[in-house]
Amino acid sequence: GGKPVEMEDKLMWVKFSSLAWTHDNKGFFYNSYPEPSVSLDKAGTETGSNENQRLMYHRVGSNQKDDALIWEAKGEESQYMMGAEISDDGRWAVLTICKGCDAVNQLHLLPLAEDLALPQGSTF
Repeated sequence: GGKPVEMEDKLMWVKFSSLAWTHDNKGFFYNSYPEPSVSLDKAGTETGSNENQRLMYHRVGSNQKDDALIWEAKGEESQYMMGAEISDDGRWAVLTICKGCDAVNQLHLLPLAEDLALPQGSTF
């Protein structure tokens, strides 16, 4: 390993997030929420419930607005939360979805594209 380098990448509205790097180190999966309806100087003080979590894929060096939306909790599933891991062989994103402590856990396998980064297809 080399020396740590500070990157220009800036990710906003990341909360209760997992982080899963693809094996090619070109990007990672993370969780975020929609931008709150408070001004930036008041961010973190909002008291509403955390809903509509999103699983995103960020390619290092790119702008967050270009991140791929993989999954979004919405409608009846607006309070669901998701985590992502990458399989040992780097070919799959292992996605777990839950709703608090309720017995409604889900497991999904998402095949990754040949470059071992962006998932095949935009959502599942």
